[in-house]
Amino acid sequence: MSQWFSILVALFLLVAAPLRAVAQVQVPPPERLCDPRYEDCREPILNLIRNEQIGIDVGFWYMQDSRYATELIQRWQAGVPIRVLVDTRANPTYPGNPVMLQMLSNAGIPMREKFGEDVLHFKMMLFHGQNMVEFSKANYDPFSYVAATPNSNYEDEAVFFTNDNSITNSFRRRFDGRWIDTTVFRNYANINGPLVRNYPKYDIDPAMDFPPTEDFGARLTSRIDAEWQAIDTIVFRVTDDRPTDAIIRAVGRGVPVRLITEPQEYRNPKRLYDSKEVDRMYMAGAQVKIRQHQGLTHEASVILYGLGEAIFGSSNWTIASAINQDEHNYFYNPNLGKPWFFQWFANQFQTVWNDPSLFVPFQPLPPDPPAYSSPSNGATVSGTSVTLTWDGGPWSHFYDIYFGTSSNPPLLQGNQQIGAPDPGVIETFTINNLQPGTTYFWRIVDRTWAQQVNGGPVRSFTTGGSGGGGGGGNTPFGGTPPPLPGSVEAENFDEGGQSIAYFDTTAGNAGNVYRVTDVDIEPTNDPADSGFDVMKTRAGEWLKYTVNVTTAATYQFWVRIANVGTGAVFHVEVDGVDRTGPVAVPDTGGWQNWANLYAGSMSLTPGQHVLRVSFDANGSGGGVGNYNYFWIGF
Repeated sequence: MSQWFSILVALFLLVAAPLRAVAQVQVPPPERLCDPRYEDCREPILNLIRNEQIGIDVGFWYMQDSRYATELIQRWQAGVPIRVLVDTRANPTYPGNPVMLQMLSNAGIPMREKFGEDVLHFKMMLFHGQNMVEFSKANYDPFSYVAATPNSNYEDEAVFFTNDNSITNSFRRRFDGRWIDTTVFRNYANINGPLVRNYPKYDIDPAMDFPPTEDFGARLTSRIDAEWQAIDTIVFRVTDDRPTDAIIRAVGRGVPVRLITEPQEYRNPKRLYDSKEVDRMYMAGAQVKIRQHQGLTHEASVILYGLGEAIFGSSNWTIASAINQDEHNYFYNPNLGKPWFFQWFANQFQTVWNDPSLFVPFQPLPPDPPAYSSPSNGATVSGTSVTLTWDGGPWSHFYDIYFGTSSNPPLLQGNQQIGAPDPGVIETFTINNLQPGTTYFWRIVDRTWAQQVNGGPVRSFTTGGSGGGGGGGNTPFGGTPPPLPGSVEAENFDEGGQSIAYFDTTAGNAGNVYRVTDVDIEPTNDPADSGFDVMKTRAGEWLKYTVNVTTAATYQFWVRIANVGTGAVFHVEVDGVDRTGPVAVPDTGGWQNWANLYAGSMSLTPGQHVLRVSFDANGSGGGVGNYNYFWIGF
């Protein structure tokens, strides 16, 4: 009895499982679907052009394959009427398009251009005498319809050839409507009379979807929401939240979803929100794969197994494709009586999904690191609040803000959705209740929708005024600030460590003498002041010195320096304000050939001040010089 029960359970599970098996497809001629992965889908189009005797209507976003233009011109010269809808906004991106437009125009073929709304995204040819229409998402490029290498270097597409009256008449009605439109279309070439319709006003079949007259995204979303068994889809580009939300809802109600998408779009800097939507579906539990083969994944198809529906056409999952661009899409359902159409797409998807040479599992990528704007590293800021500003860069949507008085600051706020990844958008985060005379540290970590991270370095700033100064603030070397006027030894920078008293780009003291820090110190043979000097300075590094000014005056700032090469630059700040501007470091002829360098003058008031020597640019010798001491006096 238990054996029979097990068999019945197994049969039930088999029936209840999503039906994704590859079945035999019998297509009634002359309708067909063509797969450029292994078929020549261009030659059937060229043959349709050659065989047409009554008239041809053509609409395209761009054309770069002269074979189509040549055959169209030959039929035009043979007396076959031809009309062409074009969009010159494709020209800057696709340099072959203006060449094709010129060929067609020079031949005398009537052409109209879309200039208003968003672009003409048609990819169709209508052959009136043969009652046949060809349409797809494929552009008329040399490799969109024929693989460079079958099953290896090709563009994922599906090309539909149909003589179904409901579809061909829908295209007749839609093409006529756009041809006579004077709101968003204008004459481009060879229009010698009034704009007239060529066909009766046929009804547009409800299965056809022609944006912008209908919202493709809303219709697509409604069908995804109705599916209960399984969904397979190929998506070139997705930036519209609505279908993504519908996919997430489907996964949430237990519907398995498999999605194939194009990796170049995932990291296309012109389409920053594609990665957001793909990451969202991936994180929700959709199975996602990306192209392994050469070429491009450009197809747009959705297979809804429980409903027995297949959605196919030219629209991406974008707002532009949904409501602004001219598109053509076919919503097949079982009432249309073409089970082969549904099964063809199911078979195509199943075949490529299971071939690891064609597609591999998707792995989300991290964002770019943040680029800090302000406050600058080591700056002194006034007031009790600070606004951290940075550019999160492409693909960053969330941020972790680390902040505190430790050089390894703790997390203050996590996963904050701030700003936007668009170019030029600066992210900001304000922190209040800062203490005076205190050094704070901060760090930003970028996050994607897939929670991939990329962090920036730790930076610091000090609040003005006197206060606790603790928690990592500056402490004079030896506990007592050197008096001014007088000299300050370069090696006697403040206590406090990296990013507090100094910032050094290499770990450890290369000279291994005098102090245990990351600043490089060596013995010096300078006859003016034997002892130690700071060596191996590099651009981006800095040193701080707390000093005590005894007399209000204008002080001269001199540097005892040795250097090899030219082009090195540093500057000196007092309490966070640049007081010297860029100072060029001379070539003294050796790393221990010492010279006095005048760096400028500055007015100083009595009391404690913090000097910061900032090394700005490396010279031809590879560094910014060696520093023995600074003399600041009258």
